[in-house]
Amino acid sequence: MALPLPPLSFPSQLQVELPYSKSVAARQILRHYLKHQSLSDLIGSGATGALFCDDLKVLCDAVTQLSQRREQTDCDIQCGESGTAIRFLIITSLFQPGVTKLLGSPRLIERISRDDLSFITQLGGSYHLSVADGYLLITPPKEVTSTTLTSHWASSQYLSAIELSNEAYGTEIAYHFPPDSPSYSYLQLTKALLSRSSNSSLECDWSAASFWYQLLATHPQIEQITFPALSLESAQPDRAVAQLYRPFGIETKESGDGVQINRIGPCQSQRIEIDLSQNLDLFLPIVLTAVALDIPFEITGIQLLRNKESDRITSFIENIQPYGVIGIEITDDRIIWRGTRTIGAKEVVIHPHNDHRVAMAFAVWGSSQSDIQTTILTPKVVSKSYPSFFDDLLCHHRIVK
Repeated sequence: MALPLPPLSFPSQLQVELPYSKSVAARQILRHYLKHQSLSDLIGSGATGALFCDDLKVLCDAVTQLSQRREQTDCDIQCGESGTAIRFLIITSLFQPGVTKLLGSPRLIERISRDDLSFITQLGGSYHLSVADGYLLITPPKEVTSTTLTSHWASSQYLSAIELSNEAYGTEIAYHFPPDSPSYSYLQLTKALLSRSSNSSLECDWSAASFWYQLLATHPQIEQITFPALSLESAQPDRAVAQLYRPFGIETKESGDGVQINRIGPCQSQRIEIDLSQNLDLFLPIVLTAVALDIPFEITGIQLLRNKESDRITSFIENIQPYGVIGIEITDDRIIWRGTRTIGAKEVVIHPHNDHRVAMAFAVWGSSQSDIQTTILTPKVVSKSYPSFFDDLLCHHRIVK
């Protein structure tokens, strides 16, 4: 079902209850499983605990199924659309007593087929991947021993799972992953969580906050947004959104037990230049903010965006061009826009291509285009990370008569 966005106006002050961080919750779920700890306290209710979104439900169902498997029993695990779940489970499957078949959508298995999976054989296991049939079959070694891996890492999620497994099993699996590697910051998040008790509470999500930064920066009538329970002390990489939005005239500060963002003036930048290799999930809010404010940009570190739920670079270009935004230049790891625009369509349909962040970022963008009717196809894709997003967005607005 499609969602036509009405022309929107907002009050000057908003308070937004953000969901928990999917990245933190996923690591906590896997850590609890590996250490044979109960998930009950962590899970809570579906709305308020670690099962608040589709990705985490997939991971929790998977580890619950693994915990119930019998010795040497083959096991089929459904991973759906979740890249986090399948990458965590590839590592976890190497410590299992039997063969594990990880099944997923065609897009997910195709994404995984691009990764260097040689670490599986380096750890003594074997695998068979079939994109056509939608699965990855993993046969574990008799015992995973400590070694140094030489794979080329397409995602730090594999390494996060290795760090969690090292803690649980006492192995010393090492690897090479320099600080300038894309998503290195998420490996640092894992290490920060390992320094805490596994019973540490979940955290509100900085990645989710980025769409509200985008809203504040592109809607002059809004002066302030408050996020209860969000922490500036978080190790989440996307906490960088606070610094990245300063050039757009947005200030971030503590407020009680949460965070408050304020409009402190117009955008001071005539051009935005950012390396987003450590914060790929901030790409869409930032580029759409820049375009909404007619600020040229050059953004680097974006190559891995092509391996998200959609090819997020292609999704951005496809969906922004009908608004009259032209002249976008792309290389493998760089995107440039010099501020060129022309007359756009009066009605635009956004195709998320099953990508939750495309749906959310373009909904905020569309709400700022008062003279264009924007319709979001398949809005329910936001259930992957932020199921209440559209309810939250629409409950704050005042319909323009």
